[in-house]
Amino acid sequence: RETRWLLIHGLEVLLVQAVVLLAFCPSVRAGVALAGIGLTHVGIDGLKVRVEQRFGRRLLWFVLDQLLHLAALFLAARWIAAESIELTAWAPRRLEGLAWVVGLYAFNVNGGSAVVSAVLDGVRAGSAPLAGARAGHTIGILERMAMLTLVWLGEWSALGFVLAAKSVARFKELENREFAEAYLVGTL
Repeated sequence: RETRWLLIHGLEVLLVQAVVLLAFCPSVRAGVALAGIGLTHVGIDGLKVRVEQRFGRRLLWFVLDQLLHLAALFLAARWIAAESIELTAWAPRRLEGLAWVVGLYAFNVNGGSAVVSAVLDGVRAGSAPLAGARAGHTIGILERMAMLTLVWLGEWSALGFVLAAKSVARFKELENREFAEAYLVGTL
């Protein structure tokens, strides 16, 4: 089951990378780099899961995992750049901006969840996850996407409104100390 999820995640990463890379650098070398990115991503994540299960400390292994992913992407980019490729249609600056936006949103789906979950595990220290954690996970993803969009657009007042609305919606539940602590840590 774990292998299945790793392969599905690797395929997701491969598809996101393919959409961005092949649109601007259609070449055999880019295709080979994509295969390498997909395989190393699955390998790095598989290693992280095993190390995490053995030693705990999810946040530490997640950060190291992300650094290894960035190193793999950097090496792939250097290898592709070694071939004289003329970028199609867009100037490299626009490509860089698009890559940042796609990367930030993609990271916020799974990466943001991993960070929040690992931090909350440290806060809860042995207690069971709160009821409604699955719905909270989905809400968290949507909330991070909304917040990222508002920051990107420079809509600081709307950002404050979202934070205030969250607190009003959860006001009654904030009386439960355990919930309130997890809520505040997760929000921050």
